[in-house]
Amino acid sequence: MIEAIEQPSKNVKPIIRLGILVFGLVALIWISYSLTGTIFPSDNRQANIFQSGLLMVILGSLFLEDKFTRPIDAVINALTAGISLITVYSVTNDIWWDSLFGYCVVIFLTAIICVALGVPGESSGWRKVISQLLYNFSTRLGNSRILFSIIFLYSVFSYYGFQSYQSGVLVLFWGVYIAIWPLKIPNIFQSLFVRGTELPNRCGTIIRMEDPDLVLVELKPSVKWSSEHLFLACTGENEPKIVLPLFSQVQNNRLVGTGLCLDRPESEIKQISCGGLYDLSEIQGNTSEEVKKFFQLKANTLPVGLVSEGSTIGKIKFETWPSANLSEGLLVFSIINGSQIFYQVIEGNTRNEELTNNKHGFFVAEAIQLGTLDPVQGFLKYPWLPGINSAVFLVTENLAPEPPMLQPGDFILGNTPSSKIPIIANIHDLRSHHLAILGTTGRGKTELAFDLIRISIENETRVFCVDLTLQYAQKLNHLHPNLLSLTDDQSIQLGAKIFEAETGDYGGGKEKRTLEQFINGLRESIDKTVTEFLQDEKPKLGLFNLPAISNTRSTIQITELYLSAIFNYAKSHPNCKPIWIILEEAHTLTPETKTMGLSDYHSQAVVGKISQIALQGRKYNVGLMVIAQRTATVSKTVLTQCNSVISFSIYDQTGLDFLANIFGNDYINIIPNLGFLQAIAFGKGIKSMRPLVVGIPKRDMTKPEVQETPKDDAKE
Repeated sequence: MIEAIEQPSKNVKPIIRLGILVFGLVALIWISYSLTGTIFPSDNRQANIFQSGLLMVILGSLFLEDKFTRPIDAVINALTAGISLITVYSVTNDIWWDSLFGYCVVIFLTAIICVALGVPGESSGWRKVISQLLYNFSTRLGNSRILFSIIFLYSVFSYYGFQSYQSGVLVLFWGVYIAIWPLKIPNIFQSLFVRGTELPNRCGTIIRMEDPDLVLVELKPSVKWSSEHLFLACTGENEPKIVLPLFSQVQNNRLVGTGLCLDRPESEIKQISCGGLYDLSEIQGNTSEEVKKFFQLKANTLPVGLVSEGSTIGKIKFETWPSANLSEGLLVFSIINGSQIFYQVIEGNTRNEELTNNKHGFFVAEAIQLGTLDPVQGFLKYPWLPGINSAVFLVTENLAPEPPMLQPGDFILGNTPSSKIPIIANIHDLRSHHLAILGTTGRGKTELAFDLIRISIENETRVFCVDLTLQYAQKLNHLHPNLLSLTDDQSIQLGAKIFEAETGDYGGGKEKRTLEQFINGLRESIDKTVTEFLQDEKPKLGLFNLPAISNTRSTIQITELYLSAIFNYAKSHPNCKPIWIILEEAHTLTPETKTMGLSDYHSQAVVGKISQIALQGRKYNVGLMVIAQRTATVSKTVLTQCNSVISFSIYDQTGLDFLANIFGNDYINIIPNLGFLQAIAFGKGIKSMRPLVVGIPKRDMTKPEVQETPKDDAKE
């Protein structure tokens, strides 16, 4: 983009600049007469001081370059300065004269080349790079205020010396004139003597308006089109509107800005014409305040995008810009009929718009509708979509809705990434309608399970964990778990008898009868243990693990005995307290047919029992939590009965295909990119009518209460 050098006098009205010119000329004439005895000195060096030096500083900054310096202005300035130096060559020929003349020549040549190549917006490739460098160099160092000040100071000190009275007077006058602009002295006089708010100097022209509130304007090269400044667009007779800049690009060799029209300005603006664009930075408040007032938001903010074509009710697409700093999973919202409708960013693409002589590159983000946010029910679907070119805002901490109203069994599962909007789940619904927690190793599955166990116990639920990882006893020690496992001796005997039955002579008939008798004995012992655990008045955690068993068939068979005992108890005691069965490493306990090399007879007993619990458990107040790494190796009969699913990162295609049937295809690309303790959650137990990305808090499992807030970028 062209970086034009703006003059400090650009917002000063012509009447004020004319007054400064008259005052400056009168003072210059008086100083010239006082120091030389004449108004127009005949000595070349004196003329160089007053006419070529101070006069050109005043004229150039006030009128010739009142808004910005162009390369052609730098050509004229360098040529004028060079001619002024030539007139004193015979009397001041020294190394300083040679340096200044060389400086003028360099400015002249670079500006001429820049004019020949065209401004950066009119060229491309290597020409654009060279043109940009030359443009910045020539317009900065060829500025009349800088160039003629150097000539003036050189002439003063070469003629009058450094310690003379005349040098002091001239340098003082020059310093005062230079200093009044950054101190905005002319603006102070303007506010005192010019009544009303007037903007006689246009900085652009309206190209067209786009529904509902978008405006496209052709900008002058000097204009800084950024959201830090406010502008005024006169869209019709006596219809001025404040404009918030969004982005700009070069179209057909002209600088075009896109802005959002807001309210009318509070004060009356004079001397504006229809179709004009004017700078409001000197008279209006900050941009975010105007946006807050126009959209009736509760905090200051700025748009991050505009709804584009191809949007639907369930998913919007919106054009955004690099400064928006969006990322996958962030929450945004748009306003429809006065309601804030929330969306979660799931995808981003780059687009390229072909124009006549230029290309316009931009970003298009895709976001799934979550809907309105009800403090009790969570996210509710909204039946319509925002209009094209509607503003899209990022949900930040200061824009977060009111805190949720937690109902019995409700708890905060986590927050949406980079925001403070809590995602609410209900522990009773997660249990009664069954929950599947999926994800690869080290993503946070077990940490979440630990927290859900703690919450369910606090809500008077008995929890029975089938733990093959041997982590639960240590991690959940503060909950005082009951160890319901077999003794080491029983486990060893079971493994040995299974081995004998599988390797015995003549099909192992005798050994199988012995095994059956042993298992019947275990069944009675397990029934008694489970009954005592479930009849205890206090909610408790029961742990079952098989540390002494390495035989997978043994694991499955003993698990079936425990699950049968629990389910049979629940069926015979309809008023018992809720029970939640936790199946860690579910691919071992409920394998998909033949995926583990087991015969159907041995594996389907436990799969059948778990399936029975999944199908009928709600009737008897028994729920399942299935925790697995890969869906491909877990019985689909069990998984499909889990009404709520929380999925951490998964990479295998089989698992992604399965989750596509639950979450929808739009979320499949997100799942492999989820970070540690980030998941997609959906189902009966999640208070959202659509899947959403949630950051799970990393909590201290040795304490009963939640102590920490979500950390989206936490590492294991």
